Amino acid sequence: MSNRKWLATGILILSAVGIAGAHLDGSGMKPAGGETFTVGTATKITWKVVNLHDGKMNIDFSADNGSTWKIVKAYTASGTGTQEFNWTPDAVTEHGKIRICQTAGAAACTDAQNTSNPTSAAPYILVTPSFSVSGTSGIAKNVEQAGKDFFEFHPDTRDLDVSFNLAEAKDVLLQAFDAQGHLIATVLEGKQGAGMHKLSVFSNKLNSVSGVLVFKLKAGNEVRTQSWNTAR
Repeated sequence: MSNRKWLATGILILSAVGIAGAHLDGSGMKPAGGETFTVGTATKITWKVVNLHDGKMNIDFSADNGSTWKIVKAYTASGTGTQEFNWTPDAVTEHGKIRICQTAGAAACTDAQNTSNPTSAAPYILVTPSFSVSGTSGIAKNVEQAGKDFFEFHPDTRDLDVSFNLAEAKDVLLQAFDAQGHLIATVLEGKQGAGMHKLSVFSNKLNSVSGVLVFKLKAGNEVRTQSWNTAR
């Protein structure tokens, strides 16, 4: 009986040491692996902070199974416990991963750090299993343009470059408004096929506007807007 009590106590001590030594906790972490997310649709990332240190806590995304990473958010936890962040994927992939990196004063995470490392020397890392990201059902930026705008206006020529990606054919409407919301011009109207579209469009009516122009791109029920100051 005493041996059993000692064994049970020893297990409890080892468990307690393991918990105390952890800095990040991946139990219940999401994504959990195997999911399919959608470009342009927010999904929740969750993990736990056991010991909080000064320094950066980055949320990183890899589209190639951990070969390369980019920072999604330079995150600062407010305390220990469960952390949540709403992430919107912007790249289609079958080999996506999320990494949480708590530098704790150490150098930033590198592309070579692809394995969860929550307990030993900093930086402390959690890496999710692989998941997929599919194309959007609405408007998406081209993967090559992730993080950039849908529109680029050229005040000197009054040409408007518009770039968008459709997972399926949709009726597309592109209009320009002034700062007061008055319609200036309908620049593009009609059904556009699935796939990537890079268009350069022009309307004489844009040439008469000085000040703020608001461009509105509508595909189906989804709308993207962007403002430009056309002053020359």
